Amino acid sequence: MIIKIRLLMFVLQPFKKAGGDGPKWASAVTPIIGGKAGGKPGAPTAIGQGTNADKVDEGVEEARKWIENLKL
Repeated sequence: MIIKIRLLMFVLQPFKKAGGDGPKWASAVTPIIGGKAGGKPGAPTAIGQGTNADKVDEGVEEARKWIENLKL
């Protein structure tokens, strides 16, 4: 059985003003979980999925780092 990890990224306005971008954020995380993401460039939202459930914690950590690197 293949387990799929799905994610939805939503960038709130303060983060968007600081350069946050849903598809870029999702694209930073999904390779870690063995998948891919998509969304309109510059949009506040993006979706993605992967199949490597063992790497979810690493994906969450990468998502956190991505947000921390924005200049708020």
